[in-house]
Amino acid sequence: QKTVVQMAFSQKQVVIFIAFTAIWSSLFLSIEASKRENGYKYNPTTVVFLVDLVKLVVTFAGILHAGVSMSEIFKYKQVGALYAIPAIIYTVSNNLTFYNLTLFDAGTFRVLYNLRVLTSGLLFQSIFKKPLSPTKWFALLLLVVGCMINQWEGLNIDRLWPLGFILLHCFLSSLGGVSTEFLLKKDPEMSIHAQNLYLYLFSILCNIVITVGSGAKPWDFSSFFEGYNMFAFVTVALYALAGLSTSFLLKNLDAIMKEYASAFVMVVIVVAGSYLFEDIHLSVATLVSIALVSISLYFYNKPTPPPSVVTNPV
Repeated sequence: QKTVVQMAFSQKQVVIFIAFTAIWSSLFLSIEASKRENGYKYNPTTVVFLVDLVKLVVTFAGILHAGVSMSEIFKYKQVGALYAIPAIIYTVSNNLTFYNLTLFDAGTFRVLYNLRVLTSGLLFQSIFKKPLSPTKWFALLLLVVGCMINQWEGLNIDRLWPLGFILLHCFLSSLGGVSTEFLLKKDPEMSIHAQNLYLYLFSILCNIVITVGSGAKPWDFSSFFEGYNMFAFVTVALYALAGLSTSFLLKNLDAIMKEYASAFVMVVIVVAGSYLFEDIHLSVATLVSIALVSISLYFYNKPTPPPSVVTNPV
């Protein structure tokens, strides 16, 4: 019976692994397909707005299904108000995804975006006072080397500012994660429904400001959906699915399998993208970069064994 349970769990992990890879690979390839020669014909801020709107609707559905009362949610209004901070950070970060994908192809972006492991490690060490082990520092060094190899052939002064936007994107993504974890620890009794409701409500407000500021009007369908093609709508669906399902998917994968999945997403995007799009090239530098980044992710998330206890013989 134990063997059957273990086999079932293994099969479940395989299914989750494939789902994680398929969702995230399809998302970035869909964004790439939605672009045209001169960038996006649609307004990318409207996609981010729609994605957060879907998340908010699903959150409300979850609240109704769980039978959570609004009085219970408003009980945490003081902590809930602080969720405006990660909401602003995530909104800017999500919009940067589309901008950076005009500076880099999807494969290169996915490789370089792993630099968020570096920014996350430094932020967690400075804010939560979690010192990094020598193994983690080695992994971060390997990560930087891998990303440098990816960009080495085309590295010049004109490429520094696009790399700067990637670093800003990674920093904001990490800062959003750190601020959310800080709020989770501030009031651990706050339900996940309340957390998501406050986060997505503030995200919608931020998105309205950015969307209107960019010229699109959520109340005017003709201007809001101007330039949309089939892949733009697919991107909205995949982005919302990725955001809603990732926490569940990663909850059922251990740390090493998470990083194997993340590495596999890179491989799928680069290999599939090289066949689907002219601007994604499968070069030796890219393959070496993916290998080094994957190894660094493995070492960074490898569990630290507990210190062995040495006893003196009697």
